[in-house]
Amino acid sequence: GLLAHVFDECIVIDDRQLDLHGCSTGSAILALRWWWTEIVPVVQASAGSCSFYVITGWGKHRPARRQTGILEVVRQELDTMHVPWSWHNPGCLLLTAGQAST
Repeated sequence: GLLAHVFDECIVIDDRQLDLHGCSTGSAILALRWWWTEIVPVVQASAGSCSFYVITGWGKHRPARRQTGILEVVRQELDTMHVPWSWHNPGCLLLTAGQAST
């Protein structure tokens, strides 16, 4: 999906930043998994230990029908993947690791 640009409208990806504004919770998880396993290891191989950012937004514009926000599911997924994270700001998570975990 990402390689075919299916998610072009809901995520912006560069080497160290994943912006999940506008994604559904499901597509946010898929994008996170893809980015963490395919992009982050390449960056780490060339740069070593470095910081990465996942922008989720604060959830203020979440549709009423969506019970769980992107921030919550991304935090849960990072915990499940054993990826260390901290708060950069209320709508952005900072991921710092010497090696990407899958």
